[in-house]
Amino acid sequence: MEEGSERATGTPNTIYDLASVLYHTLQAGASYEQYVRDAVQADDRELIEFFRELRDEDSRRADYAQELIVLRTPAAGARAETSEAAPRGQEEERGLVEEVRDRLLGPREERRS
Repeated sequence: MEEGSERATGTPNTIYDLASVLYHTLQAGASYEQYVRDAVQADDRELIEFFRELRDEDSRRADYAQELIVLRTPAAGARAETSEAAPRGQEEERGLVEEVRDRLLGPREERRS
């Protein structure tokens, strides 16, 4: 990332980096779904398992990146201080990330098959 970009966007480089990891792991997961379908079509059990493992590993990485972003985002810290707003804010954040993940990877039920 370029020097000074944090100043230009107001977003810390570390948050940008985590968002990039989140995006790319979700995007990779969408690709893995096609790879799994190709392996199924080729009836190659070893490749089916391999691509599913990659997909699941990236899904875990995406979950972890999401958690790290939430922990490092000032708005998350402010909501944590006010117990009334915290549950709603956490649900909204989870909902947005789940929506993006579902769009890229398909519904969770389909990803685990």
